[in-house]
Amino acid sequence: MPISFVIPVWENTSKNDISRSLKSLNPFAGMVNEVVIVFDGYNSFSLEITPPKKIKNKIKYVYIGINKGPGYARNIGVFFSNNEYIFMLDAGDTCLPNRINTQLSSLRKYGVSYGAIRYSLKSGYYISRKINKNLAIFLLPFQNPYPNCCLAIKKEIFLRLNGYPLLRTAEDWVLAAKLINFFDHIPYADEPVIECLISDKNKNLISRRYGLMILKRIIIAHYFMVKMRLYNFILFPLAISYQIILRLFP
Repeated sequence: MPISFVIPVWENTSKNDISRSLKSLNPFAGMVNEVVIVFDGYNSFSLEITPPKKIKNKIKYVYIGINKGPGYARNIGVFFSNNEYIFMLDAGDTCLPNRINTQLSSLRKYGVSYGAIRYSLKSGYYISRKINKNLAIFLLPFQNPYPNCCLAIKKEIFLRLNGYPLLRTAEDWVLAAKLINFFDHIPYADEPVIECLISDKNKNLISRRYGLMILKRIIIAHYFMVKMRLYNFILFPLAISYQIILRLFP
């Protein structure tokens, strides 16, 4: 089956994170042709990885000598992939056994697919809410409506949209805005397709990072979106005001 998984890896990614993600792909060994691991800023880290036997021969390592950010790493991974369908996976997250079957039919029909995330804590778990396109359009100026780690997309469409912008923060937000403007319908699976491990301490802070540097990067991302007319520029001052409150007043 023409499926590639793209997994970006950064210097703060542990060997256990990568191993956990790769192990979750074992059940898909007969369906996945390729796993592209992009080492953003690494030189020889792959020597420490022992991939599962079922997918060992399907792994392709791509090295970027200088860390250039998550958007660039994912773009490179897609560029070096050889298959029609691209499934994104962040190192440390795990694919649930239903992921490919759940997303593949809508991916074939529409060219894109998202799914819910199961956030697992020591005290239990909870599932991200379902997002339809109308809600996504409403939320877009204020938050990224779609979880990037659950994205599945046709390679041809990804390349036509020029992939992720070269940003270090909110690059997935900008891509989501491109997708919202490109597609009439964006399917979103009700059931979780990814599991993300988080601490109980941070359960209310998912995707929320604080500080002036983060704020600056998010403002740049909003500038990109407004410049590309991905949302109404009239909402730009309100969107930035909201981010100032969100990022500077934890």
